[in-house]
Amino acid sequence: MIKGYARVSTFGQSLDGQIEILKRNGCEKIYMEKISGKDRKRPELERMLLELGEGDTVKITKLDRLARSNQDLLNVVSEIEGKKAQFISINDPGIDTTTAPGRFMLQMLGAVAELERSMINDRMEAGKEIARRKGVKFGRPSLKAKSGKMLDPKVIIEKHNKGMSARSIAKDLECSITPVLKVLKEIR
Repeated sequence: MIKGYARVSTFGQSLDGQIEILKRNGCEKIYMEKISGKDRKRPELERMLLELGEGDTVKITKLDRLARSNQDLLNVVSEIEGKKAQFISINDPGIDTTTAPGRFMLQMLGAVAELERSMINDRMEAGKEIARRKGVKFGRPSLKAKSGKMLDPKVIIEKHNKGMSARSIAKDLECSITPVLKVLKEIR
């Protein structure tokens, strides 16, 4: 039986294109999911691997739909081959594990996919670093009340010096205790 596997990372993305390609390429059963490729615990992938039998063929549209790292890709393909099944990536020419050149190409393209992912992460980090140097702050503002108003550290210190507890200060300023504790920790 020819089985297909389709995956997108987020619920905003569509599986339609992959499904159409898999159907055109003879897939009789298609396993679909919307989940990050970084997560190896993917229910539909696990189900497909469990249901694979000798002589089956697994088809995907592109290698990055199956795995995000070379090691993960090789592990999944090894599991497929362990079931005496075949593996074909439709849009990655030459990826056909029934041949030695196909296995070589699989390892090469897996390495390229991992390199691409690493380069994307490097570019994202470089962009974040540039933004940090320009003064952009990431994450939740550290001294913000529930109303959205910024908290003045001087007010927190004054209330603390008057003998108020961190919990009382947080209640009085209508904020969580975390920013209050942060300010008090800095003055110690």
